[in-house]
Amino acid sequence: GGGNGGVFFDYSESNAHNAPYQGELGPLLLDAVVERARQNQPKVIAIGDVHGCIDELQALLRQCDYSPGDLIVFLGDLVSK
Repeated sequence: GGGNGGVFFDYSESNAHNAPYQGELGPLLLDAVVERARQNQPKVIAIGDVHGCIDELQALLRQCDYSPGDLIVFLGDLVSK
């Protein structure tokens, strides 16, 4: 490794030719995330009448077991008037 006192690999542009995966890691990670989302079968969560209540929204998302990749559809009154 070269970065952080030798603990992490040096991923700078000047050292890209020596990097693992030769700079191809980004697309590989993206493919892995997409495949994991497919395996996890993302949920569709429909929520209405939030009225700007962020704390309640966060609690509701926890109750729904929200995970990144899930689709949230907001129906009506998202902000408080």
